[in-house]
Amino acid sequence: MNGYSNGNKLLTDFDSNQILWHEKENGKTLVLLLDYDGTLAVIQPNPDNTRMVPDTKHTLEEICKKKNVFVSIITGRCVKDIKEKVGIESIIYAGNHGFEIMYPNGETHNQEISAEHAESYKNILAELEPLAKNGAWIEDKIFSMTFHYEEVPEELQADLDKNAREIIKKYGFKPTGGHLIVETRPPINWHKGFAAKYLLERHFGQDWREKVNVVFMGDDSSDEDIMKALNGHAVTFRVSKNPDLVTDATYLIKSPSEVNQILHKIKECLDSYDKNNNENETQSE
Repeated sequence: MNGYSNGNKLLTDFDSNQILWHEKENGKTLVLLLDYDGTLAVIQPNPDNTRMVPDTKHTLEEICKKKNVFVSIITGRCVKDIKEKVGIESIIYAGNHGFEIMYPNGETHNQEISAEHAESYKNILAELEPLAKNGAWIEDKIFSMTFHYEEVPEELQADLDKNAREIIKKYGFKPTGGHLIVETRPPINWHKGFAAKYLLERHFGQDWREKVNVVFMGDDSSDEDIMKALNGHAVTFRVSKNPDLVTDATYLIKSPSEVNQILHKIKECLDSYDKNNNENETQSE
């Protein structure tokens, strides 16, 4: 795995043993927070075609089986969609940038949206509709929406992006985006970073920093909210092909294939810890 070097961030091999072993020895839980598109899976022009490679899914499944491991996927997709895509029952799924959360037992938590914001959301959808042509389309995820123009002829893309953003801003919503999409969600004080901290506090208490060791991986600007929120309390990875990207991540890596390699390293570390722990228990009997 070859990382970049970006300023004072050294992107050499991720040493999972150095980062995780000491924490496991001290009884801390490993918290693994992950984005999906562009992180666990390569982005496709049609998001319906995005899939994890089998090896990534298998490794993630094996990590989820370990003791004292907490895994959540925090994504812009709706929660029903991401759960179907990943298909691992023990994972906590946070969809729509954390606006909706589904737990393994079926319990859900949704952020409240005012009637005014709901009406503005409908108006944005209606005004974006005429732009949905020449390969552009709108993904309505109830709590958020994505305007896709990945398959639009290149000469039309700049104007489409500009027009979509102007419509969104007219109603007080904030347009974000990357990878030839424009996203928006209700302008309330909630994003992936708040969702990550909510999950940590809900499951481990206000003193979660003393109880867990957090690893996060994501690939776009919305994931930077998690990196900022957990700054100094997590090992974070930003997936990008831009070696000069300014990021709050601990590491900058190139692709989902490197995410897969990191997951393998984490699994190997957990396997080694389990083996060592079992040997110690056998010797003490």
